[in-house]
Amino acid sequence: MISTLLCDLDNTLLANDMRRFLRAYLALLGEHLAASAEPERMVEALMAGTQAMLANERPERTLRQVFDEVFYPSLHLDPQAVRGPIEDFYVRHFPELRIHTQPVAMAPELVRLAFERKWKVAVVTNPLFPRTAIEQRLDWAGLSPRANPYDLITSYEESHFAKPHPEYFAEALAYLGSQPEEALLVGDDLEMDIRPAQRLGLRTFWVTGETHRSGDGRLSAGSLADLYEALLEDADKCGQINPPDPMALPHVLRGHLGAVLTAFARSTAWSIGPLDADWGPTEIACHLRDVEREITQPRIEMLTRSENPFLPAIESDLWAEQRNYRAQDGPAALQAFVEARSRTVELLHGLPPQTWQRPGRHAIFGPTTLAEQVSFIARHDMMHLDQMHARPAD
Repeated sequence: MISTLLCDLDNTLLANDMRRFLRAYLALLGEHLAASAEPERMVEALMAGTQAMLANERPERTLRQVFDEVFYPSLHLDPQAVRGPIEDFYVRHFPELRIHTQPVAMAPELVRLAFERKWKVAVVTNPLFPRTAIEQRLDWAGLSPRANPYDLITSYEESHFAKPHPEYFAEALAYLGSQPEEALLVGDDLEMDIRPAQRLGLRTFWVTGETHRSGDGRLSAGSLADLYEALLEDADKCGQINPPDPMALPHVLRGHLGAVLTAFARSTAWSIGPLDADWGPTEIACHLRDVEREITQPRIEMLTRSENPFLPAIESDLWAEQRNYRAQDGPAALQAFVEARSRTVELLHGLPPQTWQRPGRHAIFGPTTLAEQVSFIARHDMMHLDQMHARPAD
C-alpha cells in the first residue's frame, strides 16, 4: 500500500517554463551582484557550479559544498563577503520571478489528500537551489510549507545528489524511512524523474498530457486531476509498479550514505542514546563501520568469488559492549564508515546482471543471492537511520 508521496515541483506542482525562468533568474541575479562580479562571468561561474552539482557522486559533500567550491573561486570572491547580497537577492528580487509561473489545478488538493491519509509527503525537486527559492516556488503553487507539514523538501543545503542519479531518490527515501514499494513518485520528466525512480522499484506516475493505464488497469500517466480522482477511487490502482533493478543497488547504498551523513550532521551530541536501543551516534557509527568491514564486504567477496558459499550468522549487536563503542571516537568511526561504504560500492559497481543472482546459503535465511544480501544491507542502513531520527532534539 502507498504510504509515501514524492512530488516533483516544476511542471508537476507548479507550471514553470524552466528555460524562460532561468533566463530571467540569471539576468536578475547578475544585475544584483554586478558590484561584486561582472554579470557574464557570474553567469558562467553559476552554470559551472550547477554542472558540478549535477555531476556529483560523492556522498560526503552536500551540493552546496560542491557549488561553493566551483562558484566562488572562479570569481575570486570571499563567500562571506557576498553572502549578505545573495540573501538580499532571494528576499527582494527572487519573488519577481513569480510572473513566469502558474499554479497547477488540483496540486493543492492532491497534497492535501496525502496529508489526510497520513502519508509522508516529500517535495523532490532537483536540489540545485537554496531552500528559500524552493519554498517561495511552493508558495506560488499554493502549497506553502507554513501550511503543509512536509516531511522533506530537498534543497542544495542538505542533498548530496541531483537528478537523474538514482542516489537522489535513494537518499530521499532513506531520509523519510520509506521503502521503495511504499512510495509513489509523481513527476513530469521521463528521464529525470520517472526512469531513475523506476530503477529503485518506486511506483511512478508520469504527469503528461495523455492519460495511460497499464495492462492491469493501473493509471500510470495523465494529469494531476486524473491522479487525484483515481486516488479517491482506489489508491492501489494508481501508479506503475516497477520491480527494482538489482544493478541499481550500489546507487542505493551510496544514496543511503548521504542520508546517514545528514542524520549525523544534525546531531551535536555524540553520546546521547536513541530512545529505542540506548545507542548514541558514537555507537551507531562504530556499528555501521564494523558491520560494513567485517560482515558486508566479506559476504560480497564470498558470493562473487565462490560457488554457493555458506554465510555464517554473526551477532554484531554484542560488539557495542564487547568493543566498548561508547569510549571510541565517534567522528573518526563515521569517517571510517564512509570509507568502508565507498569500498563496498566499488566492489559492486559494474557487476554483470548474472552476478547479482549468484547463490549462497545463509545460516539463518537459507538459500540467498547477492542481490538479496545487498538488499539486507540497505535495510540495515534504514534501521539505524530510524535510530538516529528517534533521538530527542539536542
